[in-house]
Amino acid sequence: MRGLCDLRIISAPLDIPSNENKHIHLELFKHYEFPTGFLTERLRSVGHSFGSGTRADVKYSWFHFLCKNITFDANGQLKIQNPNRKPNTNQLSQADHTWHRSGFMLCSRLNPASQKKEVTLICLGAHSWIQRPFHDFLDWECLLDEPLALFHIIFEELYLQLDEATRRLGEVFGSMETVSLFQTSFGDNLLSETVSDWSFPLQNVLSHATLGSIAGRMDFAGLHNVSKHITHLREGADAALLTLNRLIKHVERSTKNSTSETASEQTRDSLEHCQTLFQSTKLRLLSLESRMVNVINLSFHLVTQQDSKSMKTIAFLTLVFLPASTVASIFGSQFFNLSLDQDGVPQFTFSHWFWIMWVIVIPITAILVAIWRWPEAMASDPKQEKRSSWRIIWHLFLGEINPQLAWKEEI
Repeated sequence: MRGLCDLRIISAPLDIPSNENKHIHLELFKHYEFPTGFLTERLRSVGHSFGSGTRADVKYSWFHFLCKNITFDANGQLKIQNPNRKPNTNQLSQADHTWHRSGFMLCSRLNPASQKKEVTLICLGAHSWIQRPFHDFLDWECLLDEPLALFHIIFEELYLQLDEATRRLGEVFGSMETVSLFQTSFGDNLLSETVSDWSFPLQNVLSHATLGSIAGRMDFAGLHNVSKHITHLREGADAALLTLNRLIKHVERSTKNSTSETASEQTRDSLEHCQTLFQSTKLRLLSLESRMVNVINLSFHLVTQQDSKSMKTIAFLTLVFLPASTVASIFGSQFFNLSLDQDGVPQFTFSHWFWIMWVIVIPITAILVAIWRWPEAMASDPKQEKRSSWRIIWHLFLGEINPQLAWKEEI
């Protein structure tokens, strides 16, 4: 098999133990004598790895790639859907639980008979995007001189895959962000008749988000899932950058023993350029994270504002009925009595001990008001540093600080 050609690119299913693919994997692993490190990494679903080694006359280099997959709505709507959702089941907003998992093994050796280098690249679970550039690649001779250049082709496609997912995710988040801003600006007064007055991009956004969702409750589940996707994509970008860093160092070490230093330098330069591409995608993800935090804070502010309106309504109703409740409580006490005399004439009397109630109520009310105002008065007092002990005793009384910490502060 090794004598048939100098360069082989083998595409195989993902190296996960299964009854369907175990015969293919066992034959590949046995024929190419895969290192045990490669097999262990897949069993643990590592997100970042790069390994290299030499066994007999064969040089091995490999890495695994794990990144979040995001499936967008096939109808062009700005939303995410789960491709593995079962029929007639509910789906969480913007949820997708699938992943891109792939492994790549590069084997190279010098054929003793022909004195030519034989290179084999095995792609396990690779996406169709990664397989496409190998059909269009023409300069195969340089790959025999520097086999690690195959990894550069793979990383270019991984970058396109990650960047496309980031761009589409940014569009989904942008629509949710616009909905939140319009909810803040217009609230429940947003009417469908005003849509025609908005610019075309806003009409496009609102075509994917109903006016009812704008005027109604915020989609916190969708915001959480989009935030989770951003975190997972950033993890994939970080893993790719770490792998590229290790790969560049490996190329630099290989350059010392390479017969073609020019090809190794070109490979290193290409990998460094690919590294900058992943860094640009990571910066975009960091920007999305910051915007996501702002939108979540804004959404919580809207909910808090709605709760504040409800509390104002409760407080208003309490104030409306407070005078009646106070009068009813006073006249319902034992100090007042409405009865009939012997002739059946209504008679209203009150006790001469009525003043006792005010003797008790007024001091208690004054004490409660003083306790309520005391912390504010102490905070505005310019001489409050001289009365730090009293502040500590006050906070201890309220249970706001630990006694041990209060003692340390006083010392």
